[in-house]
Amino acid sequence: MISHAAGAQADVEIRRLNVDDLDLFRDIRAEALQMHPQTFGSPEEDEGGEPMMAAYRRWLDGMILGAFRCGSLMGVAGFYVSPDRRSQHRGNIFTVYVREEGRGKGVGDRLIKELLAHAEARVE
Repeated sequence: MISHAAGAQADVEIRRLNVDDLDLFRDIRAEALQMHPQTFGSPEEDEGGEPMMAAYRRWLDGMILGAFRCGSLMGVAGFYVSPDRRSQHRGNIFTVYVREEGRGKGVGDRLIKELLAHAEARVE
């Protein structure tokens, strides 16, 4: 018997986002900021406009994964290594958000597992 979560995971594609996905990323970040302002937000987002978009472009040059179902972005999760030489052995997971329709279906779990697989080769 296949669980609802396992069946839902099968039709979800996880892939790395890039600057071509800027509009999709902006939209899901706007939703995350609106729904959970205490959890999300950056100084660039507080400023809005071009500083915010420049920050998003920089983030998308790094490692941000997106979970897609039927071409629709339903979740994101990012990973980075600090540029500080003393902490380059540690990775950081950030901007994890799954839209309501993807929650409870293993989407967030898959995003985190993919990030951890990526991080394994880069940090301790």
